[in-house]
Amino acid sequence: LAAHQSLSSSQPMSAAAMHSQMQEMTQKIDQLAKDNAKLREEHQHAEAQVKRLAAELSEVAPLKALVVGCWDFQESDSFPSLPQVKHSCAAIRQALVSCGFSFSNILTCDNPTLTEFQAILAKMQSDSFTRGSSTILVYLGSHSHYDALTKQSYFVVRDTAAHNVGESAVTLTQLSREVSNCRAKRQVRDART
Repeated sequence: LAAHQSLSSSQPMSAAAMHSQMQEMTQKIDQLAKDNAKLREEHQHAEAQVKRLAAELSEVAPLKALVVGCWDFQESDSFPSLPQVKHSCAAIRQALVSCGFSFSNILTCDNPTLTEFQAILAKMQSDSFTRGSSTILVYLGSHSHYDALTKQSYFVVRDTAAHNVGESAVTLTQLSREVSNCRAKRQVRDART
């Protein structure tokens, strides 16, 4: 500002005055650069701390999820396609990741057979998946089938046979028991059938 005022006035600045102002500006620039470097270092330290705390938290109480959806069925006359389940599963996975769930903490199974569905339930219960987990979210989407003879409701999978549902699907009672057997302290469940 002083240099600007000197230039705008009719009196020229002396070389000594210009040199003095240049030194002063250089010192201010150097100080700003040092302050900027210090702030950058503090920011990097804070980011490292956040990553370390997030890693520690994920080890102590990771958020886990099981997302299973069946939308295409081998016996499509008995169990019509459910495209909304496909879209719901994709949206739930995306929402979980945006809320802080790690991809490695989300078990997914799309259009499973009975064998594949039973395997994913076993994996959910395994120590390697639920070890130390404080919360697990379970989302299941498919048809359900009520058998009036056994008075049981079933979760329908891709290879469920309409003429033999009891042997080719999982009862909702068994499914609830399987989820309850996982080691998570808290369980959030949502079944869309």
